[in-house]
This record gives sequence, C-alpha cells and structure tokens, in this order.
Amino acid sequence: MADKHAALKERINSLYHGNKGRYGYRRITAALGHNGEVVNHKKVQCQWPLILTHFWPIELTHLLTANRRFSASNDSSHLPA
Repeated sequence: MADKHAALKERINSLYHGNKGRYGYRRITAALGHNGEVVNHKKVQCQWPLILTHFWPIELTHLLTANRRFSASNDSSHLPA
C-alpha cells in the first residue's frame, strides 16, 4: 500500500533540511503556504515525530515529547510570616 502523504513528507523533509533543522512545524506550514500549497498545520504536525526520529535518537525524542508533571514546592519560606 502506497503512502498517500509521501510527497508531503518529502517537501517537509526538504524544508527542514534546507533550513538546517531550525524550522518547526509552524514555520514549515507557513513556508508551504507561501509556496502556494494549502496544508493544515495538524497534517504537518502529525508527520513531525516521523521527521524527528530520523535524525535524533528515540530516547532524546521521548524526553522532548514527554508530558511534564507539575511539581509542587514544599518550601513554604516564600509565604509571609
């Protein structure tokens, strides 16, 4: 079964590499729009983890995309006496 988004992935890849990995999904979506191609940001964002895992180790990608939990401070010295 052929990937129907293969051409889009290739364009995303070329924009990402053409800008030395400095473009995120928002800038890539904007660049595609400036080139006359209307692509929803969610479509680019869905392809984004696939782009990142090709160039970064999976462990690093997991750390960057992991949910951060709120850590309550037990230090009450900042409260007025």
